Amino acid sequence: MLVFRVVLPTQRGCLKQTEIATCTGEDCVHCNTADLCNDAGSPKHLCAVCSSLADPNCLANPSSLTPVQCPSPSNVDLTAAQCYSRVIGTVTERACVTSQSDVDRCTGLDCATCTGSGCNRLEFPTNRIQCVQCDNADSCNTDAASSAYCDDVEDVCVTMRRANGNVMKSCKNKMVAADLAYCLANPSQCNYCGKKLCNSVAFSAGATGKSCYQCEGSDCLKSSAKLVSCQLTDDDCYSMFSGCKYMEEGL
Repeated sequence: MLVFRVVLPTQRGCLKQTEIATCTGEDCVHCNTADLCNDAGSPKHLCAVCSSLADPNCLANPSSLTPVQCPSPSNVDLTAAQCYSRVIGTVTERACVTSQSDVDRCTGLDCATCTGSGCNRLEFPTNRIQCVQCDNADSCNTDAASSAYCDDVEDVCVTMRRANGNVMKSCKNKMVAADLAYCLANPSQCNYCGKKLCNSVAFSAGATGKSCYQCEGSDCLKSSAKLVSCQLTDDDCYSMFSGCKYMEEGL
């Protein structure tokens, strides 16, 4: 017999046949499959468990994933964290929190925990870079129907006009070497942007990034700050302040 409080086991033991009727629902489960069979986790502790290396939907369509029952936890407060999502390099992973070390390792912007059944089946990170993806089709220049998440959360989108006039749209890091070389040799034929689905607009040979002041500390006076051009067409300018002092401006 296992009795749970929320998703934490509060009681385990032997269950008499006359007591089976009292152990029902998700708060109490019983088993008779083998010795020590009552070491399972709570039926309420369900998470998506996957890697984008094996399952593309782990990145592309997490809401389609079927959550699975998690193993029994040890030395962790599951009322605070039950599932996690993380990105390691270009790989997206989702799994159960079963120990305090799972929580301790989940730090920074590339990992997040959550509570609730199947809670880690959402886009991660929120507003992850996603680009229109098409090549050479007549409608590619204005078509925003086909899109894909970029494997690398730091990637950007590109719209490239080939020498024959055809347009290609993609995540930059998915471009083949020949296309990357073409953009280096013909920068006016490649538009780069960094916001979600930003390359859904038509190619523009005149697209340029904003101009921003760039400086730091006492140099942040318009008379001495230098001007720079942003690399991406949708980059913003920023200013940082510390107290009442002008500290930094830039891309």
